[in-house]
Amino acid sequence: MLALKEWRTDRSYLWSVFVGELVTAAIALADRPLCARLLNDLLPHAETCAVNAALVCFMGAHAHRVGLLYSALGNPQEAEQWLRRALEVHDLAALLSWPGEAVPALQLAGPAYPTEPHGQDPMLDRRALQAYRQRLADLEDELDSAQTLHDEARRQRATDEREQLLAELRRATRPGGTARPLGPSATERARKAVTARVRDAIRHIAEVHPDLGDYLDRTVRTGVTCRYDPPTG
Repeated sequence: MLALKEWRTDRSYLWSVFVGELVTAAIALADRPLCARLLNDLLPHAETCAVNAALVCFMGAHAHRVGLLYSALGNPQEAEQWLRRALEVHDLAALLSWPGEAVPALQLAGPAYPTEPHGQDPMLDRRALQAYRQRLADLEDELDSAQTLHDEARRQRATDEREQLLAELRRATRPGGTARPLGPSATERARKAVTARVRDAIRHIAEVHPDLGDYLDRTVRTGVTCRYDPPTG
């Protein structure tokens, strides 16, 4: 392909498809000079996507190719920045390709959010939970004693400590009484990340195509599971 004099001048509808395949080849062959030339060609188009107009086929975000080229050229910070931008587009594209199907946010988020971690450290270990519950039992005795002796100051101190301990337990345990894990779950982190990316992609679309942006805002649902619900009939 490089032997063709016009390989860099042709900007027909097939250019997006062609350059995408050339990026893949350049990276696979570790051709750093070609990677650098392709990166220079793609950067002005990095916020757009490749589309095969002959087939009306979505070919992915150019930001993804730019990220891969930066990675191949040893620039991980720029690579991460552009690959994250590509995710914003690809999450939405994946939903639109599965109309009516509920897609878990974990699936859209990819390997950055593996399935729920096993053995994640709890906010309170078993001994700490037992200590909390024992102290609450002691405070109940303290309250009974203060009530019997009409000791208002003692009763108030025990009441305040009891409420504080109960608040801490509610924060550190699930409704069933088991300890919550430290930090949000993988599912919750994926939900937040995918929701932010999809909504940001729709916002960018709305800036250049308000009607399409409004349509996507109404038909794309995000959450623990995401869904594209086009109108029927």
